[in-house]
Amino acid sequence: MNIADPLSRLCIISDCKKTSDDEPVNQIVENAKPCAMSMAENKMHSEQDSEIRKVKVLDAAHEGHPGIVGMERRLRTKVWWPKIDKDSGCPVKSCKGCTLVELPNQRWELLDAP
Repeated sequence: MNIADPLSRLCIISDCKKTSDDEPVNQIVENAKPCAMSMAENKMHSEQDSEIRKVKVLDAAHEGHPGIVGMERRLRTKVWWPKIDKDSGCPVKSCKGCTLVELPNQRWELLDAP
């Protein structure tokens, strides 16, 4: 995760309510209150954020747990961005459902019956 992404969503301190009181304690308390973004602002900025759009597209392509090859096939028919193959592998590798059904890399040897 890019550290700049969460930091870019912090509130702007200049928008916070300022006190005219000269007491340092009151100034600290007033300026320590978080100034949250409205849902409309959050939605507007989220729609413009390319990383959030990538995550939504990857989640949609991962529906049904198609595996890495299936996800890459789905994505290539609709979208493209640099390093799309690398990004498409991340949801599959971190998905418990996908890792449980994945075949082992080595062949199993059959045991002779007793």
